[in-house]
Order: sequence, then C-alpha cells, then structure tokens
Amino acid sequence: MAQGSEMSTFDLVARLQISTPTLLKALNDFQAKILSPGTLDIKTKELIAVAVAHATGSLSGIMNYTWEAKKAGANEMEILEAIFTASVVCARTIIDRSAATFEALNSSTEEFSLGPV
Repeated sequence: MAQGSEMSTFDLVARLQISTPTLLKALNDFQAKILSPGTLDIKTKELIAVAVAHATGSLSGIMNYTWEAKKAGANEMEILEAIFTASVVCARTIIDRSAATFEALNSSTEEFSLGPV
C-alpha cells in the first residue's frame, strides 16, 4: 500500500471475493473473453491493455498487463512503443480539451457558471 488508508489492489480483490463473488466472477469472465484470441492476437490485445493502463494510471493494470504482454511474446521495445503511443493520444486529448479553457476565458462568469462545486 502506498500510504495510510489506501487499500492495495490485492486487498480489494480479496474483499470483493468475499462481499461480491458473483460480480467479481462476471468481471473476470468478461476480461477473459475480451483478452482471448479473436480478430486481434493476444499479444496485440495485451499491448493495448498496457497502453490503456498507463493512460488511466492503473498501477495494478500496468504490472499485470505488462507481465501478460511479455508472456504473449511482446518485447521491451514493443511495450515501450505501446506506452509512447498512449502518451501521444493523451497529449492530443489535453490539446483537444483546451478548447474548453478558451471558451471559459472568452465568456462571462455568469454565462459559464457550473454552479456550486
């Protein structure tokens, strides 16, 4: 665990196995189905998962999907390329969303209020 009251992923899974075993099984079944061979091979799917885990900040996902990508035959350069590809997409998202900043800058406070936060 990182700090104080933060729950580790492993602790959370253990807790979910006790409190919501049916939902956890459904999630695991869903993951197994999606990450099984299909139009995309497993290595490609795991590389996508590594990239998405980085983009979303899922530390357990980064570890798990990196191990799985290696197991599926991905090498270090392929994994790094997937990560850098995700970083480009994330950077593009930040640029795209900056339009909202300019909209806020160019509007009056009254017309752009989201109300109390």
